Amino acid sequence: MDGERLWSEVVCLQGSQGVGPLRGERSDGLVVILSGEVAAQVGRGRARMKQWEAIAVPAGEELTVRNASDDPAVVLLVVAPPPGT
Repeated sequence: MDGERLWSEVVCLQGSQGVGPLRGERSDGLVVILSGEVAAQVGRGRARMKQWEAIAVPAGEELTVRNASDDPAVVLLVVAPPPGT
């Protein structure tokens, strides 16, 4: 979903796939694990996350998310305002 004030994407990670590093200088983000298990890094902090757990990504911090199990992981990324605005 892409709009004037909000951007979101659902990402499926298989094997050792990952997303990032991503950074929004003026955008705050939210990561929600819809299924599976991931290793997330926000700035210097690291967390292992399971289904229905969420983490906030403050503007200016780097985000990296990697699948952390043999099963696929499905992740919802939400950013406001959208990158580049």
